[in-house]
Amino acid sequence: MDLNNLSLHSPYDGIDDITIDDGSGLNITHAVKGPNGTEEDREPEDRISELPDAIIIQILSFLPTIVVVRTSLFSKRWRHVWTLVPVLDFSDSREVEFFRRPNEKNNERKKFFKFVDECLKHPYADTTITKFKLEMDFYGGGHRVDGWLRFPVIKSVKELDLHVSPTRSIYYLPNAILSIRTLTLLKLNGLQLNGFPIVSLPSLKVLYIKFFIMNDKALNNLLLGCPYLEKLDIRG
Repeated sequence: MDLNNLSLHSPYDGIDDITIDDGSGLNITHAVKGPNGTEEDREPEDRISELPDAIIIQILSFLPTIVVVRTSLFSKRWRHVWTLVPVLDFSDSREVEFFRRPNEKNNERKKFFKFVDECLKHPYADTTITKFKLEMDFYGGGHRVDGWLRFPVIKSVKELDLHVSPTRSIYYLPNAILSIRTLTLLKLNGLQLNGFPIVSLPSLKVLYIKFFIMNDKALNNLLLGCPYLEKLDIRG
């Protein structure tokens, strides 16, 4: 697998299926074109497996999760490395969607949904997840996104970045997000606050709000729950 190609095409291209195997890792069916134009499996070239795990994990923490997971194709040693990365970064690849036909976009979206579903099934028992990022267009079906966002609540993440752009409807931020007591940084973009929830963010230092729908009373309520806030950035 050539990671350089991921910036030119969708990161989900070439992935036929993604499933969890016995809760310990992802099985990825990766098809490539052979010399005769038919699909065949290719063993990716492994160049950096001699690096210590700590360095590999540090490098991978700066990459989108789909790229991190695809490194499991490198060799047996890499198969479970992705589960040790403390950052989960899910993006629906909007940078390539402009060039795709409607049916291609729908297929891409389904792959994205399944990828997030499968990744979040993993317990990450030996990993402290410090950062969770979700960037996607919202077309409805908020219950599925609600399920995803239970993960950062359960894992008590320190940084949470949510960019859920409204299309046919607006996504309401789950109230539980505003009670993650370990949060130090919170970014909210394109969502709507659900009423006047109890806000308890005693560790929050930085809050970014962009295109976030709420009135002055709701904003007041939000800020009262962030007693040690050092930086507030509101844009709309």
